[in-house]
Amino acid sequence: MKRIILLFFIIILIIGSKNFTFASYRSNRTSDDIQNYLQEIFDYRIIIWNDFITDQDRSIKDIESNLKKFIAEPLLTIDLDNFKHIMENPTSYELIQNVYINNCKLQYNRMGSKIYIVNIGWDLVKDTEIIYEEYDYIVELIQIENKWLLKNYELYL
Repeated sequence: MKRIILLFFIIILIIGSKNFTFASYRSNRTSDDIQNYLQEIFDYRIIIWNDFITDQDRSIKDIESNLKKFIAEPLLTIDLDNFKHIMENPTSYELIQNVYINNCKLQYNRMGSKIYIVNIGWDLVKDTEIIYEEYDYIVELIQIENKWLLKNYELYL
């Protein structure tokens, strides 16, 4: 009987130590992975934006199809409404030369949903000059079918 109890405690100890070690390693790694993934999402978004602004891609269906690779509701609808508004009310808009995910801090973590405070820098092309702007945003990601999608982002005040 003592051997069974001892064996049981050893198994629990082994499982517990592996989970603790894995969780610690994973949380450090995830922060960098999420920051890189956000960089990828925002890089992709500026390609879509710049192509739209320079008349290379003005099909809302194509834009929607491209955005769905990284964007979830409600941001998808907001983006599409903005593109439609620009088509109906043309004026001049800035191109975005670069975007920089400078800092990323997890604020909320629940299975399938994460919220970060993210510092994002933008190189905007205004006339003949490039202007750098930097803001903090609340960035919300949602997991759909084992993929993290950008659900929303707004200025952090």
